[in-house]
Amino acid sequence: MKIFAKHFKKLLIIPFLILSGSVEAEFRHFNDWSNKEKALFLTYGTVAYIDHRQTRVALADPCNCYREANVLYGSTPHKDKSIAINLAAMGILYWGVGSLPEDKVNPYLLGATLGRTAVVIHNDSIGIDWRVAF
Repeated sequence: MKIFAKHFKKLLIIPFLILSGSVEAEFRHFNDWSNKEKALFLTYGTVAYIDHRQTRVALADPCNCYREANVLYGSTPHKDKSIAINLAAMGILYWGVGSLPEDKVNPYLLGATLGRTAVVIHNDSIGIDWRVAF
């Protein structure tokens, strides 16, 4: 088990390498997206990063008074697990935007961006400033 955990990051790349060729032909790339799609995706990435940093800072607080509420992460997620989940979510959203026609805004991306923004605002309201990410 320790060997698997040690090489987890390297093993995580394998599915992306295998699927990258077939996925490329099925969707519009970032440069082909509308300005609204680009802005929304970049906003999601920024808000996801802020949320990740807020989580890291809160869990490192010596008061031990913060617990992660996201069921995917668990109550005290490891930094690598948080990064892997965020990258997977961004990959799924990237594929989703690129698979829709140009005139449609992905409702999942819009919902995810609004949801992550609400989480960042909530974290800020309980004392974990959003500026910890910068």
